Amino acid sequence: MSGRPDDTLDKIVGYTSSTIKADKVSKSIGYGFAFLARVIELYANKSTRHSQGLSAVAGQIAYARYVTRFTGVFECLEALKNGSWVGTDDNDHLKRVVTLQVYSMLLYYPLEHASFVGFV
Repeated sequence: MSGRPDDTLDKIVGYTSSTIKADKVSKSIGYGFAFLARVIELYANKSTRHSQGLSAVAGQIAYARYVTRFTGVFECLEALKNGSWVGTDDNDHLKRVVTLQVYSMLLYYPLEHASFVGFV
């Protein structure tokens, strides 16, 4: 990281300023905790207090990711309206594929939330 606190803060804010980017950060942290818990169990040859705690935190992060993805439908609608998921690419085939992805995510997000209700 850079030497100035403002630069570091700008990088963090820039990376977590959208739902998709923040979800990637949360996912990485959650998977990292779960992986670390399994490594601890592997070396200890049993479940330890630390591995159980890390697994619990990873589980809570997974639930938090469900909650933050409630905005996913709105991002999909915005992407359909503005074509924001395509970016500046002018390839028609790519635009159709990305538009298909947006429609699939419009189906995915409500199903994900329905499954979440089934788990709670």
